[in-house]
Amino acid sequence: MTISERFFEKMKEYQDMRKKIVDNFENRKKTISSTIGSDYYNQELQSAQEKMMKELDNLRNEKGSALFDILDLMESRSNERRADIPTEEQTRLLQAATMIENGEVDEEYLDSVAYALKKSPVCLAVLEKYATSNGLNKDYRSLSDDKRMSIESTRNVIQSLKQSVDDFIKSDTEKEIADIIQRRAERYGDNGTVAPKRDLFDDNDKMYSIIAPWMNSEDVTSFCAAVDS
Repeated sequence: MTISERFFEKMKEYQDMRKKIVDNFENRKKTISSTIGSDYYNQELQSAQEKMMKELDNLRNEKGSALFDILDLMESRSNERRADIPTEEQTRLLQAATMIENGEVDEEYLDSVAYALKKSPVCLAVLEKYATSNGLNKDYRSLSDDKRMSIESTRNVIQSLKQSVDDFIKSDTEKEIADIIQRRAERYGDNGTVAPKRDLFDDNDKMYSIIAPWMNSEDVTSFCAAVDS
């Protein structure tokens, strides 16, 4: 199992266990709904809410650390990764293609060079920058055989994920839920009890759309390729 697969597995496990806790609270709330307004209802509802909060606290304490352990492993792998150094032949080809200054740039020639350099993402990035500086809108980096996210971008994503996961598991703290309850009471005038809901995910892309909405499907694929390499 790859690191990215392990991360999804643990996130899914956390989500499913959390959903079970919240569903149990909702079911208990429905069971006693016929007694709304009575002391019994208020006591049972408070008891169910306290039970849910205790179980969410236990879940966060027992399972949350495993998520950060995986993110730390991703970070360690990323720090060990080294940029690929172009070969002498690739360097000569790149230098020949980018030596024209303030002259007529042959677009077809650059395209052919890009194809020849597809095994070097570093060279493709330089060639793309050169094309752009000469008024050509090219996406040479997409030709790369290496579909991994860059080292710097991978590190930035990992740091953002650490914050997102921290928010993900801490949103079930008593203070956060109390804030939700207060907002609902002010807006809807309800009885001040709520089981916090979340969007659910069943696949990797959906998971990242929830915890990292700034990443598109292509970003997710390249990130996973980078941390799994």
